[in-house]
Amino acid sequence: MLRRILPAALSLANASMGALAIWTALKLYPLHVTFSLILLGILLDGLDGFAARLFRVEGRGGALLDSLCDIVTFSLAPSALIYVHLYRPGSVSFHSFHNALVVTATYLLFIFSLYRLIRYYREYGEKGTKGDFAGLPAPACALFVTSLLAVMESAEASPPVETLYLTAVVLVAPFMATRVGYPRPGNGGRLLFVAATAAYLATPTSQKIYPAAALLLLSVLYLLSPLLVRARGWPCPLPFQKAATKRGR
Repeated sequence: MLRRILPAALSLANASMGALAIWTALKLYPLHVTFSLILLGILLDGLDGFAARLFRVEGRGGALLDSLCDIVTFSLAPSALIYVHLYRPGSVSFHSFHNALVVTATYLLFIFSLYRLIRYYREYGEKGTKGDFAGLPAPACALFVTSLLAVMESAEASPPVETLYLTAVVLVAPFMATRVGYPRPGNGGRLLFVAATAAYLATPTSQKIYPAAALLLLSVLYLLSPLLVRARGWPCPLPFQKAATKRGR
């Protein structure tokens, strides 16, 4: 009984982290609170799949639940965080352009992550895929956009930097809808992410920029992994790269 319940319980815990992240963003809690909840959601998302494979209870129902929970944590929560923290009410012309860019970035992030999760469920929902991911995974994109925002907040970024950030979100989000092969995380990548997340959760607010920067670095390396892994002369496997992976369809 426990082995059937545990993966679903972990998926629902992931969704709970996402729902709390949305609530804290809308209630104007400090950004690091919402970011911490999203990080916990990413950890739980990895654990529910691991538990399902460990107990051999993979199935279409569990995959559907996992996808629905991921929509909350990796589509809605990052979009809400960006909108709440960067939207600037006002009649100044710069604000009009800035706010239009905020709306565009949050809309594209939500739509492409939603599409990515639905496509993955339709194609691999019951059996999953043991090869590379086709397209940038939604959790990886969520980590990139939220860790970069956390670094910017800690560094008290200026409005032009915010504009560059929103442009980056607009450019990165469509990668979730592509068929570009992204490697499945290896044990090294998982350990680095867990260590950086633990450091972020344990570090005082005034020092959180350092583990946030480490998480951002991991997300950027993963974002660029299709280029890095295939680059001629790349000296060794990246920490998130499994050996001899075969791309899923």
